[in-house]
Amino acid sequence: MTHLETELKDIKRELLLGMNRARNAVVLSGEALLEQSRKKAERARGMASEIEHFRVILEDRCLMAFSKHQLMARDARFVAFVLSSLTDLERSGDYAAHIAEDATLARGNLEILSQLFAKLAQMLERLSLALEREDAVLAKAVAVEDLEVDALIETASEWAISGFYSQALENSLASLRVLRSAQRIGDHLENIAERFCFAVTGQR
Repeated sequence: MTHLETELKDIKRELLLGMNRARNAVVLSGEALLEQSRKKAERARGMASEIEHFRVILEDRCLMAFSKHQLMARDARFVAFVLSSLTDLERSGDYAAHIAEDATLARGNLEILSQLFAKLAQMLERLSLALEREDAVLAKAVAVEDLEVDALIETASEWAISGFYSQALENSLASLRVLRSAQRIGDHLENIAERFCFAVTGQR
């Protein structure tokens, strides 16, 4: 294995670890919301800081790979994909932290919210599997799943809005903030999936 191949393998492994951190942050924020758990909310917020630290380190490794090697075609697309995806992962962690901040205030339909956070976690799991297998078809499925996330959020938003007159305004507004953050996580994961497809196939 060449030095470049070793570096690319290490970058891929680090990205997978970052995706796992993002998934854990999303799962914890969802559990904090569903269980009204301050402890899990604190842990989810802490993970956002871990993801930010990870982004800085992996960003440096990608830039170093560009500076040390004359990357061509697929290798160049892969490193560019990792670089551009780091911000999306970091922002996903940030939005998970936002959800955690409102976890004990927000109220909602528990069944819908459970489905929503399970779907976001599944999207991150599929992204990781697509990266491991270099499978563009699996990544495309993630982009399609974002439509399911949007549908769940629309239903949950209607429930939250209908609660304006039956619960405290603060609770209803917190619920809508949570749903907005969940929607943005889905959008960021869709961005990563689309970039990965280009990295693997060379086609947009």
